[in-house]
Amino acid sequence: MITGSEPEEMFGPTSFVPPLRHAVREQIAWLNLVKLAGRPVPMPLPGEAVPVLLIPGLGAGDYSLIPLARALRRQGHPTHASGMRANVGCTTELAAQMERRAEQIADRHRRPIAIVGHSRGGTLAKLVAASRPDLVEKIVALATPNLNPFAAAPWVLLTVEQLAALNRRGVRGVLGDDCIRGTCHREVAARLAAPLSDHIGYTSIYSRRDGVVDWRACLDRDAHHIEVTTSHIGMAASRRVQRTVASQLAMPHRAPRE
Repeated sequence: MITGSEPEEMFGPTSFVPPLRHAVREQIAWLNLVKLAGRPVPMPLPGEAVPVLLIPGLGAGDYSLIPLARALRRQGHPTHASGMRANVGCTTELAAQMERRAEQIADRHRRPIAIVGHSRGGTLAKLVAASRPDLVEKIVALATPNLNPFAAAPWVLLTVEQLAALNRRGVRGVLGDDCIRGTCHREVAARLAAPLSDHIGYTSIYSRRDGVVDWRACLDRDAHHIEVTTSHIGMAASRRVQRTVASQLAMPHRAPRE
């Protein structure tokens, strides 16, 4: 179990290596992702359903959450994209961007919103909820290792280091060393370790078949935990996960699990 009372203890390298069969499932899920998107569903008329901001995972863009957006719109939820082509930027900068996006959506609907984030998107969702609890009614994190965002497969950590190397060479818009081991890293660790406001509902959906992140790092103390059986990449396209997300958005806030 990944534990640690201090932010620095929570954020360190791990020995997580997914089984080969899980890694293969991730490749298949990636190949199927675009095909599963289907036709777009029109924005529903104003109603009681909470509006939703959808935030994609590391390296992915809004296209990766089209299947989930389609399913939620059929349930009456107005869904809004993050505006990301690829989630590869500095964590604190992206959190600030998502905070502004959440404010726009809340102003448009004149009410607090829900944020659903996949993987790193769930980390951004919690950071927004922590800094602007007035904007957020609930968050749902899909396969998000908020106990330790670096509890990931070796190839994911290699990708992170490659992005940092690009940043050192002058490529802007990608995360740098500061996000991995500097001030940004420490700030994010502290914000994730702090409890959320009591009025914000928080659900963490995870899978032991995850071939990208260590599922144990998804068991955030603040969250209500729901286990599913799907791959990491395919989670947002899973019909069971889509139904679970919709049910969580429809439920009144409850206290997190002990």
